Amino acid sequence: MPPMRATKQEIARFKKHIAIQDECWVWQGYCEPAGYGQFKFRGIKVRAHRWIYEALNGELPEGVVVDHLCRNRACVRPAHLEAATSSENTRRGVAHR
Repeated sequence: MPPMRATKQEIARFKKHIAIQDECWVWQGYCEPAGYGQFKFRGIKVRAHRWIYEALNGELPEGVVVDHLCRNRACVRPAHLEAATSSENTRRGVAHR
């Protein structure tokens, strides 16, 4: 569910969960066991990085994911996020190791 037309209050609530650490903006709210931040938006749990990406860029097409260029799954810094296919995201992750 894209966060289109997020209110100022919702954006302010999102920002309260961010800590700037070095280059990354690290999610301080709940993180899934896999390391992705989770944000509750209008009663629905969404991944924090995807929420902020779609809030700024619009809904992603089917089959496209948000890739963390920094490889930090808890990062929500927009400059570190990029739309990619799932296979591209996986390839980048393997190359980073």
